Amino acid sequence: MYAESPGQKMKIAEILLKKIPPTTPTASLSKVKKLKSRKLKKNLPQSHYPIEDLMDTNTYQHFSRIVDIIFDSMEDIDFSVVIDEDTECAAEVLVPLNQLQDLSNEAAKLKRLHATNQFPPERLVRLLAILERNIVDGAKLLPMQGLEEQDEEETRLWLELTMERVMRSADASLTALYIMTSPKMPEKVFLEDVIERITLFVKFQLHNTVFPVFDPAYRLDPKSKDGYAGNIKQKRAHAHKVKEKSTLQLYNKLHESVSLLAELLELQTLPDTIILQVSTLGVSPFFVEGISELQLNALRLVTTVFSRYDKHRQLILEDILASIARLPTSKRSLRNYRLNSEENIQMLTALVLQLIHSVVKLPEPDVDTKKENVLLMKNIPKILKLKKKFILIKMFFSLHLMKLQ
Repeated sequence: MYAESPGQKMKIAEILLKKIPPTTPTASLSKVKKLKSRKLKKNLPQSHYPIEDLMDTNTYQHFSRIVDIIFDSMEDIDFSVVIDEDTECAAEVLVPLNQLQDLSNEAAKLKRLHATNQFPPERLVRLLAILERNIVDGAKLLPMQGLEEQDEEETRLWLELTMERVMRSADASLTALYIMTSPKMPEKVFLEDVIERITLFVKFQLHNTVFPVFDPAYRLDPKSKDGYAGNIKQKRAHAHKVKEKSTLQLYNKLHESVSLLAELLELQTLPDTIILQVSTLGVSPFFVEGISELQLNALRLVTTVFSRYDKHRQLILEDILASIARLPTSKRSLRNYRLNSEENIQMLTALVLQLIHSVVKLPEPDVDTKKENVLLMKNIPKILKLKKKFILIKMFFSLHLMKLQ
């Protein structure tokens, strides 16, 4: 074996020392501290960030800059004027679509950071007034109407123009909902007019744009007396997968809005006029094929209304009964709600079960046994009152399933 001389060993040691940079105790300690602080910051819950740190984030700064640009462009506009729904919105109150998409994305990030409540409430209220105008602009547009009668170029132009306005309304709705559903928001941002506009917009676009594209049973037939074409089962048999990119984007924005509306209802008590619209909006998706993501969000929305608003329970059950004939008929839509890794049930079954459970108010863990029994006894008349409607739903549902077999 080759042995190194003492002189060679010294030379090797010198070379190695040159390659390795000298480390001081203070340098290594500062590195450890930096790593620890990074770890702590990473593990710190978003809601526990110091206010100064939240306001210094890129998200907060970017959101603030976009709002400043929008306000500067609309400095001379009086937003206290009542909106006239019969006339088109003035161009100067409309936010460019790409700008509104940026604003919506930043509003969603701010909500996740729990930082929206640090934004001045007066500025948020003014922003919501601007968003309301943008929601109204595309609220009653029908991008898919009369496309069969137009040539390819006309169809493309019409879709492009109308979809841009509808998408602007969708992004404005999402932005407003992200703001209102953020944690610890002041009462003044819960503007009922804006919430009602959002509900009406989502409901109209689902019924008139999304449902007919996903489910042929909802396509209008001018020759038919009721407006809808004949045999539902036959129509659904010829359904095709939706490929239109703009329609899929709109669908995704609308089902996200439904989810946020459910969240909003858990935070805020709303008047009956809005709840009526919300409940019909929530029930309708259960009778449409191919929209399972929307149905899951609608499940939460309807259950929230049912548990919090006693007066609307009968109306919701009547809505369900009146729509059973339109239940999805294809095998792929029969059992969309996953119970566990092996079992699935129909979405309507999941809804009915959730509604029954939502009526019962369980006592708090620290309530004594006597009070607990009283509370549970108080729930019984409520359930018995709704029992007949639930039995009817079960009966009609069973008949519908028998027809499919």
